[in-house]
Amino acid sequence: MRELLFRAKRLDNNQWVEGHYVSHQKRVLCPIGDELKKEDVDHYIFFDSFADWNMPRELMYTKIKPETLGQYTGKVDADGKRIFEGDILKIMLYGKNLKVVWWKWLCGFGLNDKDENALLFMNEVHSNAVVVAGNIYDNPELMEE
Repeated sequence: MRELLFRAKRLDNNQWVEGHYVSHQKRVLCPIGDELKKEDVDHYIFFDSFADWNMPRELMYTKIKPETLGQYTGKVDADGKRIFEGDILKIMLYGKNLKVVWWKWLCGFGLNDKDENALLFMNEVHSNAVVVAGNIYDNPELMEE
């Protein structure tokens, strides 16, 4: 079974948080002439709280910025860091930076260049040949290098 994990920026302090994603529709739509608006949906990441040895842990949650939401690819880089959708990877073989994206037509993660050209399927990438250089939200300038 693969690990389903997400990462996003918190709404309250703009810090990254990892956990499980849930969207919550705050009202029921009327079947006649009603539509869902952006403010009608909240987005959350759920995660475990800190606890000492053998002590109970609480389930915590925080509102997130949905535009920063990215799924864990199931892969790690050469340093053992998890690779998420939206990360910018330094590909040692090519000497360039590529962006991790979801390719819906192939139902999998892939790597695009700065011009959105699809270059590599994520399964073709070996962990010891890539390093997470940053991400498209905090370091967009890395895609220009």
